[in-house]
Amino acid sequence: MTKNKTTVIAVLGALLLFTGVRTNFGLGAQPAYGKLRILIDMLDHIQNNYVEDIDTQDLIYGAASGMTQILDPFSQFLPPRALKEMKVETEGEFGGIGIRVAIAEDGWLTVITPLPGTPAFEAGVWPNDKIIKIDGADTSSITLEQAVKKLRGKPKSKVIITVSRKLDSPTQDAKTPEKEPKYEVIEVPLIRDIIKIETIYSNMIQASKIGYVRITE
Repeated sequence: MTKNKTTVIAVLGALLLFTGVRTNFGLGAQPAYGKLRILIDMLDHIQNNYVEDIDTQDLIYGAASGMTQILDPFSQFLPPRALKEMKVETEGEFGGIGIRVAIAEDGWLTVITPLPGTPAFEAGVWPNDKIIKIDGADTSSITLEQAVKKLRGKPKSKVIITVSRKLDSPTQDAKTPEKEPKYEVIEVPLIRDIIKIETIYSNMIQASKIGYVRITE
């Protein structure tokens, strides 16, 4: 058994956490152990016959992920690193610039949204801005994990992101051929701050009895 704790998250009306610690299932679970022979045989077969070397840990995590996929749409297996990231996103606070990012279909690190009140939001970072450099280093082949690690840091520390922003195209008509989109490149210096994860924002609209609630997750 791996020393790292693994976690299964199941949403069944509430969030349930299960850790892969050693458990005494009792005699009633013995038939299930016999069926595990299938997984052991598959693991042995892949390790001895697959054309490339595969990390055993990856195979085990893959099997655990497959088990949760047949349960319901909300159950998911999280290895230790993903679990740590999930806890930061849902429970904690960290030093950063306050943006949600993803790797877009074109391969570029792209801003999903800046979080209200954060350094990125105040500096005018926009959704769909493509981050082409972080502290002068090219991001064309960066992974999402590497990007998050570079963007986060100690509060009050500085990071410079270079973004490529698509400019609004002029209105086209049937007689005018479509033009190539234009982009501008902007260098944005940012000072990291404590980012507190908030998912619900609310406000009362002035001169009315209407409340505005924004749910970001």
